Amino acid sequence: LSRIKNVPDFLLHLSSYIHSLHPCCLSGFPGDRLRMRVTVIGSGITKPKLLCIWDRKGRKHKQCCKGREDVRQDRVAQQLFSMLNQVFLEAPSTLEKNFYLRTYVVVPFSPAVGILEWVNDAVTLAQYLIGNPDNGYHGAHARYRPQDWTFTACRQKLRLAREKALAQRRQMLSLGTADDGGLQKGQQKKEASGADAGSHSLVESLVQTYDEICDHFKPVLHHFFLEHFPSADVWYEKRQRYRRTLAVSSMVSYIIGLGDRHTNNILLDVASGDLIHIDFGVVFEQGKLLAIPELVPFRLTRDLVDGLGCLGVAGCFKRDCETTMEVLRRVSPLVVSIVEVLLFDPLYRWCLDPRRILQDSDKSLALSPSSRPGNGPKKGEQKRGRDGGGRGRGKRTSVSTLLFAEQKGRKRGRHEAIPEAIPSSSAHHENGAAGAAEETRDHENSVDDVKRKLVDSEMPIVEDILTKAEGNMNAKLAVLTVRRKLEGYEEGEIAQLSVNAHVARLVNAAQDRTALAQMFVGWAPWV
Repeated sequence: LSRIKNVPDFLLHLSSYIHSLHPCCLSGFPGDRLRMRVTVIGSGITKPKLLCIWDRKGRKHKQCCKGREDVRQDRVAQQLFSMLNQVFLEAPSTLEKNFYLRTYVVVPFSPAVGILEWVNDAVTLAQYLIGNPDNGYHGAHARYRPQDWTFTACRQKLRLAREKALAQRRQMLSLGTADDGGLQKGQQKKEASGADAGSHSLVESLVQTYDEICDHFKPVLHHFFLEHFPSADVWYEKRQRYRRTLAVSSMVSYIIGLGDRHTNNILLDVASGDLIHIDFGVVFEQGKLLAIPELVPFRLTRDLVDGLGCLGVAGCFKRDCETTMEVLRRVSPLVVSIVEVLLFDPLYRWCLDPRRILQDSDKSLALSPSSRPGNGPKKGEQKRGRDGGGRGRGKRTSVSTLLFAEQKGRKRGRHEAIPEAIPSSSAHHENGAAGAAEETRDHENSVDDVKRKLVDSEMPIVEDILTKAEGNMNAKLAVLTVRRKLEGYEEGEIAQLSVNAHVARLVNAAQDRTALAQMFVGWAPWV
């Protein structure tokens, strides 16, 4: 006390400003003031949910929740991208140019539910170029090229051209099989009637329609960088990042066989200019098994090229692609080992099932604009795929059954005889020997009806054909395809291609008008 009496009075008043502190700050954690909003985004099959959560400080956190969809394949793709980013960091040529792939966090909860990190400050190509239905599709094309055709008009024109081509092809096929019910004789008559030449002319008509659409729908993606980066030095830097991420993602997409690259599965970062790929449900060449097969190695449409500047794919973009391919070839044993580890995981076999891809394709086609009420075929007509095989309005053939029959050695184009590939033991296993015998007695004079019933019944035995050995075989085939791509061998080629020739061929294939004209209308090849 004798010492305190000599302390100045103003120091004693400082004690009122001293507060006890907790060992850590808890104010940022969600508490009683937690607010959450759930919004349905997209119009696809699964209708994912956007979860917006506000913490006590008012900060917003976004996650994307997907149900009725297995996101484990997205997780596998992100793991592969992360490992490739490490490879790019260790290679001097890619480290100097700062090559990388944008990744995001994926947390699978179960085979049917998962949470994905929401990529902030990013818009899809569809949102920027086309716009949303809420604002009347008032995107960049409508703002900068109001005199051009609308996106809806282009889609409708290409869809009608495809339907017309399919109707003509059905007519040619019917002329080849109308006089004779025998499949082999009908096939011979179809070939003799020049169906192949007719198919070529139908493809040419699609190409003409595609060219007409391109003449009335000009690319405008270069305005994206002018809008978001008005400063000249920042504009140049961000466009370089766009070019590099486009080149790296294009080469990696080709190596892993990434498909389904429509305008809603590619993002543009409005802060950095990066190109970001999302939704990896179709990889390892599964896009070639879709009802309308994908014919391009990666997406490099006119709008994406427009963002590269006046040189387009020539110059820096092609050199970046060559640098990426050189590094991937140099570390090809490592890349193949990574793919093998991921593909031969027992939990991954499910995604290599081509039947699942075909089934998802049928569902997506069923929900596509061309199959909505008012846009489908008229009464009495049949809806058919691009190969001319049709499904009637009253009955549907299982795509898994079709594939099972094809794997049994049936010739291409003979789907009418596919039910013969189902062994009788399978029918006994599924329906019982007595049931099969009763069906045979009831329809002993119409065996075709029995076979059609077997196909239309969606038998579980057909869905369970993919055994463990077959899953390993599919994984081996995927690994072999990746290895051949890294070695420079294209499909159907014997000679090994150099890096320059390989990249040039891929870029040309991605911009091939004939292939783009035959793509699915929802893929929007003219954008």
